[in-house]
Amino acid sequence: NTAIAWLQGFEKRLAVAQEHQAAASTPFAWQGSKTDLAELGYALLESGTVTAPNRAGAVKKLGEVFGVALGDNPATHLQTIQKRKAGALLTPLLDKLRAAFVGYLDRKTEAEQASRSRNKSAA
Repeated sequence: NTAIAWLQGFEKRLAVAQEHQAAASTPFAWQGSKTDLAELGYALLESGTVTAPNRAGAVKKLGEVFGVALGDNPATHLQTIQKRKAGALLTPLLDKLRAAFVGYLDRKTEAEQASRSRNKSAA
């Protein structure tokens, strides 16, 4: 029992150390949860935007790009997504990304139109 507890504690400390090491070696800083990262990774794979022979390995590598250690089995985060209630947002990160990008395009279009209007008024 004591040995098992020690191993579990060691495993947690190792995971934290791996995450710190990964975070130190990337210019990106992931601000979402590990589940968000898995949602993004599996969506990229499912859409065919990214292909890889090993899905779990690909999601794990994506975590490394952002300095996040997803562990040996990133599919555990996929299970968290699968357990979300049907009435709740099933894909909150993807929904947030879409809304953010659409908002960006709207602001960019408005700024360009305002610039054109100012240029016409000045002419």
